[in-house]
Amino acid sequence: GGEVGLEEEEGKQKERRSLGERCCRWCVRWLLKMRGQGGQPAQGQDWIFTLWATVGSFLGLLLASGIDEFVSQPYRGGRLTVLIASVGALATLIFAAPASPFAQPRNVIGAHIIASVVALLVDYISNPFYAPIIPQWIAQTLSPALVIGITAKLGLTHPPAGAAALLYASQASVKPLGWLYLACPVLLSSAILVVAGLVINNMRRKVAYPVYW
Repeated sequence: GGEVGLEEEEGKQKERRSLGERCCRWCVRWLLKMRGQGGQPAQGQDWIFTLWATVGSFLGLLLASGIDEFVSQPYRGGRLTVLIASVGALATLIFAAPASPFAQPRNVIGAHIIASVVALLVDYISNPFYAPIIPQWIAQTLSPALVIGITAKLGLTHPPAGAAALLYASQASVKPLGWLYLACPVLLSSAILVVAGLVINNMRRKVAYPVYW
């Protein structure tokens, strides 16, 4: 009986050592990944591309800003607007990376619809005016996280959509809009920038936009 007990104890010690060794190896591999994978950083664009990206972004945002001047107004204690922060990120993609999958109309419109719907639904379970099941500080992280996951699964990843979800979750000035937030500012601003991209990007000799619909 004593020999059996000794063997069992030795076996447990080996298991503990094995688990510790596996954890150490995992930690080493995890840390080594942070060194980088030896890839080359992106090269700067030529002056023609840079000029088009700058002018295109300016004109696209100018159009959105001009429409915002006519649309923007107080609404139910909040403010109806077109020009929200995520539009700047959208302009960056459409005019500085027009071939990126993230900049294609399918991703722009689809992801923004998902972002608005998710943000509004999460608001129903966090807003004190509805059913505050979860605290607001969790809702502010849950909304964009869900959007990122859903759009990744559907092949509709679009970074500004995550920003649009976070904006609704965290800014009291847009929450009075409710479901109107989906139409304006989200879809209206997205459509404005996509149309501007279609017109301006296709004036460029070496650029065709979109890559796909």
